[in-house]
Amino acid sequence: QLFIVTPEELTHFSGSVTEAGNMTKSAVETRPVGGVIYFSQNIESWQQTYQMLYNTQQYAQEANNGVGMFTAIDEEGGSVARIADKLGLYSSYDMEYYGKKEAYEEIYNLGNTIGTCMKDLGFNVNFAPVADVNINSDNELGSRIFSDDPQIVSEMAAQFVMGVEDTGVSATLKHFPGLGAGEGNTHDDSVLINRSYFELKENEISELVEDETYGWFIIKRLPVDMDYVEENMATIRDEYDTPRINQLYEATAKKMEIVYSDIYEKITIDSIK
Repeated sequence: QLFIVTPEELTHFSGSVTEAGNMTKSAVETRPVGGVIYFSQNIESWQQTYQMLYNTQQYAQEANNGVGMFTAIDEEGGSVARIADKLGLYSSYDMEYYGKKEAYEEIYNLGNTIGTCMKDLGFNVNFAPVADVNINSDNELGSRIFSDDPQIVSEMAAQFVMGVEDTGVSATLKHFPGLGAGEGNTHDDSVLINRSYFELKENEISELVEDETYGWFIIKRLPVDMDYVEENMATIRDEYDTPRINQLYEATAKKMEIVYSDIYEKITIDSIK
């Protein structure tokens, strides 16, 4: 139950899944994943989307003693807005637009609008906002990032998160440890982010993820290139595996209330109705 998969991966359907029937019901019963993420090809109309999500959630609850699943989508606003693009429920700009104006109230309202649209349709997790800092101008995110100022990114992301979560939908900070410092496109190839803990602490680990005021949210983590790690283990160990680094990491983890093996338990919703 640690995995969120596409409806196509869940059902092994070769086309685009746009409804949830017997195939979905059987898949949920035999492969009890933690959730399903939907994309533009899964959305055709308001009623179709609502029924698909409603049925999927019902099947999950029936198969898991009343416990539902995550139903997720990427709805950042601007250029990444599956619901807005397909259903036209709202309009918005990329996050850079709001960051330049430091439009905190406006971005809260946008998050709240997005959360309301999502909840009405049956989504309960939004893989947004982008909380990267625009460190490398050649990163793949571009105008999806609020700013090159960590403080502005932190405050804007916080307002977006609160706007979404005030509707009962969970928000997600992405892409830790900081795709804004990368160069290239992770959809096409591996992107190496070669930054020390102290550089991350200076920029990517903002006050937002350490401030308990904002409560619980999900952090979408970038995958680790294990081939690189294995090839450079000696260097990595010499540079970063020190008592001081471990102490700083544990202190940060404690502030974030994430403790190693407990991480999945802590970010999993107990009951989704």
